[in-house]
Formats: sequence, C-alpha cells, structure tokens
Amino acid sequence: MRCYKCRKSTGHWEAITRNKLHLLLSVLTAGSWLVVWLVVILVNASTAPKCLVCKTRFNKAKASNQIAAEKKLEMSLHAE
Repeated sequence: MRCYKCRKSTGHWEAITRNKLHLLLSVLTAGSWLVVWLVVILVNASTAPKCLVCKTRFNKAKASNQIAAEKKLEMSLHAE
C-alpha cells in the first residue's frame, strides 16, 4: 500500500484475529472465551491498518483520491 501522508510505498500494520487459538480457548473454557473472542473480532474489524513509517491510519478514500490524482498527473505529463 502507498501511504497518502508520507507518500511512500510502505508496509501497513493490520490487526488480525487468530481464530484457531480463540476456538481452542473457547473449547477449553466450555464457551466462556466466546465473549472475549467476539470483543477481539469487533475491535480488530474497527481498527484501520497503519503505515509502518509515519503511523497514519490507512484511509481508503484518501488513498484512492491520491492514486487518481497521480494517474491524472502522469497522463498530463505524457500528453505534453
């Protein structure tokens, strides 16, 4: 992904849910862990990926606007 703030093509950190671990813990605790698992899923789903360089949250709208602007600029440079 390309960061819209630092304008670098960087890696982005994204929270993931380790479902196999949570399933195992749910079985071992007779279902008590299901509440924790649900909270983890909801928190991870609401957390946007972050740029590893500047720590800015990835914003799909800003990123797509940046890509469109760069393509437009590139096309205008080739037209000249």
